[in-house]
Amino acid sequence: MRRFVVALAFVTLSCGEARSTGPQSGDAAQVATGARVAPSQAPEAEASAPPPALSPLAALVTEAENARYDAALHTEPVAPAALSVPSLGVFDASVMPVGLDPDGELDVPGADLVGWYRYGASPGSPGSSVLASHVEYNNVPGVFRYLTKLKVGDLLTVGFVDGSSRQFRVAETAMYDKSELPEQIWRRTGASSLALVTCGGNYNRSEQSYESNVVVYTVPV
Repeated sequence: MRRFVVALAFVTLSCGEARSTGPQSGDAAQVATGARVAPSQAPEAEASAPPPALSPLAALVTEAENARYDAALHTEPVAPAALSVPSLGVFDASVMPVGLDPDGELDVPGADLVGWYRYGASPGSPGSSVLASHVEYNNVPGVFRYLTKLKVGDLLTVGFVDGSSRQFRVAETAMYDKSELPEQIWRRTGASSLALVTCGGNYNRSEQSYESNVVVYTVPV
């Protein structure tokens, strides 16, 4: 069984066979205009009655800082549901959301499925989305068995759970050592991109693992 590992400090992905205080007092005090107020210049406070006692609930209320509403931060990403890559003979391969296990390994599903890293971006949204699948799993050819055959300009389509779809174009293909998978494929901001990831390179029989990872970078059409 091949496994994918995500180490969020030095991000890698590996697989086998198959993350005011308030103003100070005295001359250190500064008013909103930026002018300093020396103790000798500060007006004496007028005598006033002590403020009324607050109820226990009211005492918990504090002044909120100014905040700017960003709708993008308050919407759930639309999950991908299917992947078609005509040049590889892949049509409507099922996509399921996956996360990490306690060991930090990406849980890639079976041979006929594609895993979407659900803590990353949704395909087509700002940031990088990751779809991963096996070359082979339990002696069954995986969806990404021929991923290295993709060429710049090839098209693929992602279908979503809401019935919509988005087309992507291959922009670059690359192969990395297990320990050198670039962190950029996990980014949550910036231009939209979709990375297709699988195992590649030489197969180490003693380790029962491929020595490299293949990444195909695509961009929305």
